[in-house]
Amino acid sequence: MNIPRGRYYFHGTSLENARAIVMRGFAASYEDNTLRGGVLGTGVYVTAEFRTALFFGDTLLQVELQEGTKILDLGVPVDAVQMDSLVREFGRGVLTSAPWKVIPRNKRLTQRELASLVRYHYKPAMSRRAKDGNWPQLPDYRALARLRSVLVRHGYHGFGHPENADGIVVFQSTRVKCREVVLRMPQGHNEFSVIESSSLDELRQLFEREGDADAKSLADECRKLRAGKE
Repeated sequence: MNIPRGRYYFHGTSLENARAIVMRGFAASYEDNTLRGGVLGTGVYVTAEFRTALFFGDTLLQVELQEGTKILDLGVPVDAVQMDSLVREFGRGVLTSAPWKVIPRNKRLTQRELASLVRYHYKPAMSRRAKDGNWPQLPDYRALARLRSVLVRHGYHGFGHPENADGIVVFQSTRVKCREVVLRMPQGHNEFSVIESSSLDELRQLFEREGDADAKSLADECRKLRAGKE
């Protein structure tokens, strides 16, 4: 799916990192195809759910993706018909082994085939069984790591769950722009129980009342920088 203009996400981080992001932008390399950088590998992680973002840092940023950013939605069910077709063509090894060990190098996957493989191997990597119950699980993340590079060649800029708390990873950091420093959780209020039970508006108001001066100054600086670009 192409992320539409006006669709915003959240990113949680430290105040120090937030300052660097506001001044210099996000930093991550989509050329690193290992998965050591996070659950879905190296990249910029954003989510539609502000509470999830705040789990990773007390400073909340609202971000937008560059228009035309293409994300593979992992929330779409695995295409069983397409997987059956791949099994008939290459054998059950495409389910039990890393796909590149089974599929010939001269085979150019279609986008539908690639999407099916990524979605299939994502589920066991996240320890979730397919509804079918009969498909075996891949033992680790290696297939996802290799398939990331294929996604880049097919014009994808990231993958994940664009519409829910699980979030997405964007491979190329320059496609993610900071719109706003929303808040920094005040000391004494950053327990997850407070975050879980509060709306975003309530947390904004808490930040206005009790937020620290450094975070408020950064929020002002972000607004000025953004106004200067519009």
